[in-house]
Amino acid sequence: MKFLIRHYIDAYIFIEQINSGVELTIVCHGAYEPFGPGFVAINQQICNAAQIADVIRSLNIGHLVHIHLVCCNSADSSPACMVAELSRIIPDTYFTGYAGNVWLTLPPHYINQAVAYLGYGTRIDGYLNMFFRIAEEADIQSGGTNAYYHRLRYRNGVISEQRSGAARLPSLVDGSYRTYTQL
Repeated sequence: MKFLIRHYIDAYIFIEQINSGVELTIVCHGAYEPFGPGFVAINQQICNAAQIADVIRSLNIGHLVHIHLVCCNSADSSPACMVAELSRIIPDTYFTGYAGNVWLTLPPHYINQAVAYLGYGTRIDGYLNMFFRIAEEADIQSGGTNAYYHRLRYRNGVISEQRSGAARLPSLVDGSYRTYTQL
C-alpha cells in the first residue's frame, strides 16, 4: 500500500512497504544535462544528486531498500546519470530511474488538488493506490499506440538491471483518452 508522506507544488513523495523493507518513490520534474547527471525540481528548488540525497535523509525512514526516482531523464547519460550518482551517495540501496520522458496518470498538480480536497490520510492514500501509473507517451507523430520505455536500476553506482518494452494501458490523463505504456 502506498502512503503519501510529503507533497510540494512540483513534487510528491510516498512510501510503500515491500518484502525486504521500505520503497521510497519521489515524483518530480527532471531535466537532461549532456554528459552529466542532470537535475530535478523539488519544492521549487533545482536539485542535484547531493541535494536529493539530503531530502531523502531528512525523511528519516528506517530500512530503506529501494528509491524510485520517477522523473524525466533521471537515467540519461548512464553511467553519469542522476540515479547512478545517487546510488553512489547513498550506498547499498537500489535506485531506479528512466531514460527519456516519463508521463504520469497523477502528476504533481493532480496530487496537490487531491490533497486540497481529500486531505492527508486513508482517502488520499487510496486515491494514490488506485490511480498512480508511470507511463511513457505513445509516438503520436507516427500514429503509434505502443510506447517504449527504458528503466535502469543502480546499486553502488553500477547498473544492476535494465528493462525496456511496451504494454498498453488506456488511461485518462488531462481529460482525454490516450494509450500509455505502463512501466
